[in-house]
Amino acid sequence: MYTLSIKNLDKAKEEIMNSIRTEGPLQTGYLLEIVCHIIDKLNEIEKTLNNSIKNAKTENAMKILSTELKEDKEPGSYYHEWMCNLACKIFDNCDNKLTMKECNKIAAKCVLLFNW
Repeated sequence: MYTLSIKNLDKAKEEIMNSIRTEGPLQTGYLLEIVCHIIDKLNEIEKTLNNSIKNAKTENAMKILSTELKEDKEPGSYYHEWMCNLACKIFDNCDNKLTMKECNKIAAKCVLLFNW
């Protein structure tokens, strides 16, 4: 019996193909169809596992970043740097109608709208 993991899926696929080669030609096309179906299912499981692993890593990274943005708002923090970047974008696009200090205030209000 196999434990469900990507390494074991590769081994299972290899063993199925080896057994087909060593046991001689299959007597019916139906058996070959079943084996091909099993290999297809193993490939689907492998893709699902790979996607789950990628999604879990991304989800975990977003949680860590979100927590950091909520908890640390001191100068030099991610939160402060993102707010400063936003203030610079506002300043760059205001055609000198606002001071940098006014842009910082607007950016600080905008950042509060983000759902971190």
